[in-house]
Amino acid sequence: MKKFLLILTVAIAVIAIALTVFIKIYVTPETVKAFVIPLAENALNRKVSVGDLEIGLIKGININDFVIKDIENKGDFARFKNLVLKFQLAPLLSKKIIIDELKLVSPEIHIVRNKDGSYNFDDIGKKTSGTPSGKTEVTESADAPLSLLISRIAVKSANFTLKDHMGELPEFKSLTDINLKMQSLSPDEVSASGEI
Repeated sequence: MKKFLLILTVAIAVIAIALTVFIKIYVTPETVKAFVIPLAENALNRKVSVGDLEIGLIKGININDFVIKDIENKGDFARFKNLVLKFQLAPLLSKKIIIDELKLVSPEIHIVRNKDGSYNFDDIGKKTSGTPSGKTEVTESADAPLSLLISRIAVKSANFTLKDHMGELPEFKSLTDINLKMQSLSPDEVSASGEI
């Protein structure tokens, strides 16, 4: 029995070392940026920039200075000091991303209500396409080729600001913490519980 436990321990250590080496060699910050930025820009329909990246087998992916630009690329719609993704490795082989935890640290989100009553986030997740009349038409974006499931979302020290150009809503600033646990009940239904 002791020999079996020793062999099992050595096998687990070899697999852990092999996975660590694989991540260090093949999953570099450059390859993650090359994957994450176009995927995020396509999903959000916004320009995105990313600062430094740290990748670890246990810690997951740690992204510093993740920025989502506003629709005109003149300012920032949202800026995250730190974004941490803790994910499971095995599902990646079948093009499934299962994130155990998504942690957003010190996000700054600027919400603006325009004079026409629209908000600066109305276009997020929608695609624009030209029409024969020269006008721009907004359509829903297509589904991403990957399956995504997030088990837990934590937001620490979120700073929200609201500016209303219609003058009907009071301008405010808010500092918020959010902690949500999510569970998939079916492919079309997700249950969430937590606290704000």
